[in-house]
Amino acid sequence: MFQYPTYHLDKAKTEIEHIVNTLVRIQEDVEYNKLTANKQYLALVNSALHVESEIKRVLNNLAAIELKKAT
Repeated sequence: MFQYPTYHLDKAKTEIEHIVNTLVRIQEDVEYNKLTANKQYLALVNSALHVESEIKRVLNNLAAIELKKAT
């Protein structure tokens, strides 16, 4: 039965370890990017809610001005 020389097996093992480590790093980067994207999304939603609140405030002020004009 043919056996690969130890050098080739060690080299293959090193290459596989390198690939696994790279995949683990990529997965960690993906998870970090997901968290970052979620934080950015929440910040965007918060900004949108703030803008909505400001629009309502302005509309209420305009309505109050119109009401004063009418009386």
